Amino acid sequence: MAARLDALTTVDVSSKLRDVEVSILYLRATKDQLVGESHFQQIANVAERVQLAEFEVPHFLLQTVPGAAAAAVRAFINSSL
Repeated sequence: MAARLDALTTVDVSSKLRDVEVSILYLRATKDQLVGESHFQQIANVAERVQLAEFEVPHFLLQTVPGAAAAAVRAFINSSL
């Protein structure tokens, strides 16, 4: 887990993100104490098509609200077709 958190601050793939040609869905846990809103802002500043789905939960969003997250993914896919 420490290595993953370290990667948030040391890995920069923004040049590759600029090349993404498909829509991106960013699932954000608004109560996450580890991954803040600034991470979404960094992606939104670089990516052309990014959509935000927010959930009032802490870190481990997929484990905390799997049904709601799956619904957001389904809606995103359906809106992209």
